[in-house]
Amino acid sequence: DEKITYLSGIGYAMSKKKQPSLTEEEMRAEHEKYCDKYDMVRDFPKMMDDLSKASVLVEVNGVYRFKYPYEFYYSTAKYFQSNAAVLKGELYAMSDGLYGERNANVLLVYVYLTRDDDLIEHIIGNARKIFANHGECDLESDVEFMNQLSSSTPSPLELEYGADAGAARRDEYNKRRDRAGEQAAPAEVDDNDVSYNDRLQELTKILIAVKTLQVLGQILRNFTASLEGPLKLDITKECYSLGLRTISAVLSYCQQDVPGLRQYIGSLISERTGITDPKKLASKTEDVIVWMGTASTTSMIKRVSYAVGHSDLTRTYRKVLDKNKGLSVRVIDTAIRLDHFATLPEKELTELSARVKKNNFTYTVIRDLVADYLYFFERDFSTMQALGAQW
Repeated sequence: DEKITYLSGIGYAMSKKKQPSLTEEEMRAEHEKYCDKYDMVRDFPKMMDDLSKASVLVEVNGVYRFKYPYEFYYSTAKYFQSNAAVLKGELYAMSDGLYGERNANVLLVYVYLTRDDDLIEHIIGNARKIFANHGECDLESDVEFMNQLSSSTPSPLELEYGADAGAARRDEYNKRRDRAGEQAAPAEVDDNDVSYNDRLQELTKILIAVKTLQVLGQILRNFTASLEGPLKLDITKECYSLGLRTISAVLSYCQQDVPGLRQYIGSLISERTGITDPKKLASKTEDVIVWMGTASTTSMIKRVSYAVGHSDLTRTYRKVLDKNKGLSVRVIDTAIRLDHFATLPEKELTELSARVKKNNFTYTVIRDLVADYLYFFERDFSTMQALGAQW
């Protein structure tokens, strides 16, 4: 208990300084704080030697750090646990900056230690702000433009050739995106200080969405037997919704600037393959755009599945479906069953197959989920044959 308390102060000091190490002078100051606070007399060199021999701290050129990152995260979380009443504001601020690895991991350990329902609710509230201006992708009407790209004969793609033409086109495309209001966080800003706002670069927003999914999912799976039903349902529903809003955002970026994407991707294809025929180039380019859409959609659905998937959450998944029987929610539900349940969801897959017959985009997404399942899980030949024929 003594060593944990001692290390928790060191972890918190590093966290406050936003650096993973302390100088000897800073370490001695933390040592004195500990001795004064707990009325203890401890020899600094011996304490450092003990913690070094225990493979907790390492010292290089008078600078101390934790040997392993998880020791830092745990120690810092323990400090917050012991001082939660006076540090509640700092905890909420950390939860606003989940983009940073330090914040996310310290909060995960803290919630594991405390199961702080108020903080969990705050994180759910933050999740609802991410891509709030986008609706949940329904994987039907919202992907119709992708289906049209894949099914229609594309118009010939004419590229303007000349010296450095490809680089010039990419530069112009990036400038247009900048003018659309995508502003990256300044490079000198600590990732842990980055909180979600609409002015962030789109990739940063997506990364924040992914990190938030991971954190909420970890909370959900850590406490499947102790979180009350309504809170479990709130977390699960928001993870579904966040994943689908992120898909909607990604696809909307494509839809808003298909001509620009065609020029950008077409120039890359032309440079790397030597294809110059406008019809062939257009066909290849639109194949790549559609592939990017299906791949990003499949990836996000898998991320939701990995975040919230657990065999003990069957009733929660059923409640989500009872409230929303839309295609996109059914696809996520099926992905979870493929990834986390022993029984193959044959009925669900059959129903989905009939529903997406004329929806090639979503058919491809589900087909990739099934292919992933067959790759990772051994099944008898007849099952593999049936799935192969269906998808």
